[in-house]
Order: sequence, then structure tokens, then C-alpha cells
Amino acid sequence: MDKKPTPLWLWPNNLSLDAPLVAIAWVWMLKEALGVRYIESAAVWVLFAAVWCIYVIDRIIDVWTGKRDKAETHRHAFSWNYRWPLLITVFCVASYSIHYALYHLPATLFTSGFAAVVASFLYLWAVVVKRSSKPWLREMPVIIFCLMMAAFIYEQGCQVLIGDSVSLTKLIVGGVAIGCSFALYRALVFLRGDVIPYAKNLGAGIIFAFGVAVPARLYQLNTESIINDIFYPVMDKNRNVFMGIFDTVYNLAIMVMEHMTILIGTIETVTFGVLCMLNITAIDLWENARESDDPEVKATNEMILTMGIMALVGFCLLYSLLWAPDTARHYYFAIMVACGILHLINRLRSNFTLDAQRVLADIALLAPIPFYFLFNSNL
Repeated sequence: MDKKPTPLWLWPNNLSLDAPLVAIAWVWMLKEALGVRYIESAAVWVLFAAVWCIYVIDRIIDVWTGKRDKAETHRHAFSWNYRWPLLITVFCVASYSIHYALYHLPATLFTSGFAAVVASFLYLWAVVVKRSSKPWLREMPVIIFCLMMAAFIYEQGCQVLIGDSVSLTKLIVGGVAIGCSFALYRALVFLRGDVIPYAKNLGAGIIFAFGVAVPARLYQLNTESIINDIFYPVMDKNRNVFMGIFDTVYNLAIMVMEHMTILIGTIETVTFGVLCMLNITAIDLWENARESDDPEVKATNEMILTMGIMALVGFCLLYSLLWAPDTARHYYFAIMVACGILHLINRLRSNFTLDAQRVLADIALLAPIPFYFLFNSNL
């Protein structure tokens, strides 16, 4: 990459402000779609800070692990050249956000945010160890996530069969839970991909949607689980230390998966997560097509992205017309607008530089805001 002055329109991307702005915009739209009348404004700013910190760390990790060359893009060059000031800023912002969330936000909101942080940590850990020469280390974050899912399925299964205390029944539930977690592990390995990391992009999209859903669905949470209950066993002096640690880890896994299930348990949140995945995958496909001289690779990449966009548009159109509540109908139209703009960028991408394509992909997620505001004001 040549050392030309950075264009003004690239600075929001360089400073990692694009993703936090997208998060705030979709928090508001998701709140309106779910019919939530009140939202903690402080929670939105904590979300902004959390997304910014994660994105800065993710870009520095990309260069540090060799996934990206430090001079490949303006954003990676900027993140790497100013990594120490950025990391110090991340530490200060994260510390203040944690302190504020701990002492000023409702316990349920803090617990949901903590669950999102745990999911983000597993995601960043998976990115860091992806190129490790040790297979067990590469698989560890995915295995931990699958074990958390197994613990959650086992807990839910035992609650359904709570009247039956037969050990054989619990053993069967445990076997089903392990089988489901193994199937999830195999699916994630299959989607990992050698060139395009579909599993990583899916994880990033779902976690991003998870974070956006936290403030939007705070008062719809149907759970009494809070973080104080999670760490109670390890602080109980009357309990064996090792059993206390085991129970705490088990409770933590249940809490994270429970909040993820509740927060992502709406069609609105899932469709937004898929839209985010398509946004991230589009950039990977465009980069791969630009690096390849094979016309078949270019055509295949365009077809994959087009099929993904059309599938999401088709689902949103069908669902909005047949089943969506009135408050959410324009939300699905907004997703379709974002998909249409992303498809237009895909068709015209040869006219733009790679940096411009990344910025336009972010604009595709911000463009529906005026549309949504216009239609919502007419309700």
C-alpha cells in the first residue's frame, strides 16, 4: 500500500467507529421493532464502547497473527502503527465501561452484557489460535463453546423432566446434549473454510447481533439469572473448593447460553445477525476475488454472495407479509434495503478500491436508517 495521505472518508473506518455507529443505529431500530418503549441510554453508550474496543483488538490481532499484512489496508496499517496508544485507550475505555456498568446499570443488563463479553472472548481467542501448529489449541475455543451448549441442553432437559429423578433419564438427557454439541462442533468445522471463514463470520455476526439485542431486549428478558448467583458457589465457605469452582464454571456456561438463547431468540435479531454475516463475508469474497486471476473463482464468489442476499431478502419479504407484527414490518423492509445496497455494491465493485468497498459495505448497514425513520414517523 502506498503512503498517500489517508482520505477523509476513511477516517471513521481507521478509527474503528463504523461498527459502533452501526450498533447504535440498529439498537434503535430493533427497539422499535420489538415494541420496547424504554431503553437505557447509558447501556447504548456502554455498547458503543464495547464494540469499539473489540474491533480495535480484532484488527491488531489480525496483523499480530499474520492474517493480515500490516500495510495491506489503511485500517490495519493505522491499527498496527498506533497499536500502543490504541491499546492504552482500549484499556481505559474498557475499565471505565466495566466500572460504570457494574455500579450504575441494572443487574440483569450487566449480566447480559457479561454474557456477550464471554462470547466475544471466545471469538477473539479462536481468531488468535487459528494459525497455531497445535491442533488441540486451535480447537479449544470451539470445544469450550460446544461444551457450554451441552451443559445448557442438559440443564434445560433436566428441568423439563424435573419430576423424574431416575438416573437413567438424566443419563439419556446427557447423551442427547453431548450428541447435539458434537453435531454443532462438526458443523462449525465444516463451515470454517480454507479461504473464506464462514464459521468465523457467522460467529462475528451473531455475537454482534447479541450485543445489539442486550439493551433493546433488557425488559423482555424472562430470566432471573444474575451474575451474583453465578459466582456464589466459589464464594461459599461451606462448599468444597474444587466443587465450588466446578459449579461456578457450570453456572457460567448455563448463564451465557441462556442469555444468548433469550437475546437472540427473536426472528428480528437472527435476521440482523445473518445480515451482519453477509456484510463481513462480502468483504472476504471481494478480497479473495481481487487476489485471484481465475474467472471461475470470481464468478463463484459473486454467486455465493448473491444467493445469500437473495435468501435473506426472500425470507424477510415472506415473513414481513405473513407473520411479522405491525411494529416489526418496516424493520424487515430496512434489512431488505441493506441487502439491496449490498447487492448493488457487489455488482459495481470493480469501480471501487478495496478500501472503498469496505466503507460502502458499512454504509449499506447505515443507509436504511432514514428509510426506517420516514416510515416509522408515518405509523
